[in-house]
Amino acid sequence: MGLTTALLALRVVGSERGAVVAGLVAQLSPYLAGYPLASGVHERLAIWVFPLVWLGVLAWRDTGRVQALVWMAVGLFFATAGCQVYGVFALGMLLMGLPLWWPGLRRVLPVLAALGTPLVIAWALVRGPTVSAQSLVPQQGRMDLWPGQPAPDSWIGMELGDLLDPTRVAQQAVTEGGDELYMLVYLGWAVLAAAVAGAWRLRGQTTGLVGVGLAMATLAFGPVVMVGSQLSWNPVHVALSLVLPAFRTIPVPWQALGATVPLLAVGVAASVDRFRSPWAAIAVVVVIALERAVVLPVSLVLPATDTVPPAVYAEVTGPVVEVPRMYRDTTLTPGQVFLAQTIHEQDFQLSINAGTLPLDHHLPTLRAVSTDWHRDARCWGSLGFTRLVLHRDWLSPSIDATATMSALRRALGEPLADDGVQAVFAIPEARRQTRRLPHYQGGIELLLDQGLIGGPPPQVPHRAERCPGPPAE
Repeated sequence: MGLTTALLALRVVGSERGAVVAGLVAQLSPYLAGYPLASGVHERLAIWVFPLVWLGVLAWRDTGRVQALVWMAVGLFFATAGCQVYGVFALGMLLMGLPLWWPGLRRVLPVLAALGTPLVIAWALVRGPTVSAQSLVPQQGRMDLWPGQPAPDSWIGMELGDLLDPTRVAQQAVTEGGDELYMLVYLGWAVLAAAVAGAWRLRGQTTGLVGVGLAMATLAFGPVVMVGSQLSWNPVHVALSLVLPAFRTIPVPWQALGATVPLLAVGVAASVDRFRSPWAAIAVVVVIALERAVVLPVSLVLPATDTVPPAVYAEVTGPVVEVPRMYRDTTLTPGQVFLAQTIHEQDFQLSINAGTLPLDHHLPTLRAVSTDWHRDARCWGSLGFTRLVLHRDWLSPSIDATATMSALRRALGEPLADDGVQAVFAIPEARRQTRRLPHYQGGIELLLDQGLIGGPPPQVPHRAERCPGPPAE
C-alpha cells in the first residue's frame, strides 16, 4: 500500500521526499488500521490496487507504455478475486476521475481491455460460489451484473461524525458478527488539511486526484444522508449506482474509503513539497501519527497473533468437529480452526459465515450443551466425522468445563491428546447418512432469531439437540 502510493505521489508531484511521506501516510491511515488489520479482514489489505490503477492509466496516457497496463491488469485481477468490491470501486474511481486520465478515443481501447479482462476473469472465477444455493461466502449475489434498483435499507451507511469527529471515533467499539470488526472511516484532520493545502498549491492533476478521493469518501454515507432531521439521497452514490449497476450489490459502500486514502496522500505529498526543509516532512508524519495514536481505538502498534496451531491437532487424522462452534457467548467465529486446517487438511463442520451449515443448528455442536452426549457421538459419526476437538476456552462462562470434559469422556473415552485447553477425542463409527444435508439461507441472523447464539446457551433439553438429517421426502 505504502509503496504504490509513494510511486503515484512521485509521478504526480515529482518529489521523492513527498513520495516517502505519502507512503507513510497511507500506511498510517485509520481505514487500513481498522478493517483490514485490527479486524482481521485481510483481503481488504488490497487497497494497494487503487494507486496501481492510477499508475497504469496515467503511464499509458503520457507514454503509451503497454507494460504499465499489464501490471495494472495483473494487480486488478488478484485484488478483485480476493475482494470483489475493490474491482467495482476501482471502476467507480476511474469514472469519477475520467478527465484526469482520458487518453483520447483512439487510445482508450487498450485501457478498457486492461480493465475489463481481469475483472471479467475474476467475476467468472468467483461468481459461481457467490450465487450458489450452497454458498458459504458472506453477502451472496454481490457479483450480479444487473441487480435492480437500490434499496436504501440494505446498506451499512456512515454519518459525517464517523468521518470527521475524533471524539466519536475514539469511543468506537468493535462490532461482533463473524469477526471483531472495526469499521473505521475516520479521515483525520491532519491528513485532510495537508491534502487540501497541497491540492490548492499545485492545482491541476493533484487537485483532481484529491477531489476524486473526497468524492469516494462521500460513498461512506450510503444512498441516503441525514441533513438536519431530513433524509436526502446521496447524489454521488445514486449517480454511481445508475452508471455502474454492479455498485448496487455492495452493502458496505463505506469501504470505498480504501480508494480515498492514497489519493489524499498525494495531496499531502504536494503540501510537503512546498517546504525546502526536511523537518516539514518529519513534522507532518509525526502529527498524523500522533492524531492516529490519540484518536483511534486501535493501537498504533497492533498486537501480534499466534499463527501456530496447538500441537494436539496432530491427532486430527480425519473429518473433525470443533466444539463449541461459537466463541463464548458471542456471535464470533473462532479463527484458530482455519489455521489448524492448513496443518491437518481435514474437513470440518463450519464456515466463516455462521448459520449456513447443518451443524450450525445443532445445539451440542454450537454451544457444547447436551442432555445425551452418547446420542451426539452417534450423530457426528453418522455424518462421517472421526475426531472432536473441545475448546475449553471457547465455552460459555455459564458452562462448567470440567463437567463437560467428564461427560465427553464417558461418551467418547479418554482423549487422544489434551493440553489443558484443547482436547481431541475419537468419534466411534456409526451408520452413515448417505444423503446430502441442506444448507441454510439467512446466516447468523437465523441463529439469532432462534435464540441459539448471543448470551448464555439455551436450557436443555432443547429441540435443537436433534441430529440434523436429510430433508423429508
